[in-house]
Amino acid sequence: PHLANDQLTKFLQVTCHTEATDEEKIIQLTPTHFIFQHEGNDEIVPVQARSLVMGSPLAAWNHEGEFLELCHVSDITPFTASGAYTAFTTSGKLIVNDLLVSSYAKLGHYGGANTAHAVATIHRTFYRAGESDSVWFRHLNDKVEAALLKE
Repeated sequence: PHLANDQLTKFLQVTCHTEATDEEKIIQLTPTHFIFQHEGNDEIVPVQARSLVMGSPLAAWNHEGEFLELCHVSDITPFTASGAYTAFTTSGKLIVNDLLVSSYAKLGHYGGANTAHAVATIHRTFYRAGESDSVWFRHLNDKVEAALLKE
């Protein structure tokens, strides 16, 4: 969970429909969270959720064929709730509700998802060293996150 997990946070609920199978996919994320969008020639790039518009082509996982397919945004609804969570992965990417998202949101002056992934190297390093459950690591993590949120 985030440092301020119990505080109210602005979210977007994004609904899209897959092109090949016409399945509805729904995800809830913060406006600054990165989600992957198709950009011509099968290139998939991270964009902030707040930049999505109706028809934006997101990358969705197709369970039958085991490939990424287009999922066109059909609704974007803002709401406020508590409970923001982060899942760090070694690649900086994960599938949530069948949609390809980044582990990161834009914080302060840190730019895109690739920069955030580079900054999070310390988290992955300590995790691999077996220090993910130590009190000092959680304390360091809270201080780093608080500093980034101030920027």
